[in-house]
Amino acid sequence: MESGREGNVPEELLLVATFLCASRKKWEFQKKKQLFKQANLLMLRSSRMTSLVFQMMQRKKNLDTLYPRRHFSAGQVNPSPSDISKPSPLPSQTEDAGTSTTLSKK
Repeated sequence: MESGREGNVPEELLLVATFLCASRKKWEFQKKKQLFKQANLLMLRSSRMTSLVFQMMQRKKNLDTLYPRRHFSAGQVNPSPSDISKPSPLPSQTEDAGTSTTLSKK
């Protein structure tokens, strides 16, 4: 009757071997699943970083178009006074002076 089995292997040993094989496959599956999750996280971080770098480059490009840099000649260390425009008075200073006179008149 036991001629159908491979040799004279006890049934308990076959059960243990089957269990170990199944647990090994489960462990390999869990390991692959964990590695896949880590790879997904790395790809997500990479795409976020790429997106952030792209946004920073766009902001820099926008700032460069709004506020272009002045280019001076190579020999010129400091810009000459004619190259620097004088700052205009701040609007808050002129408005404060106007409001203080109107308040004192009331």
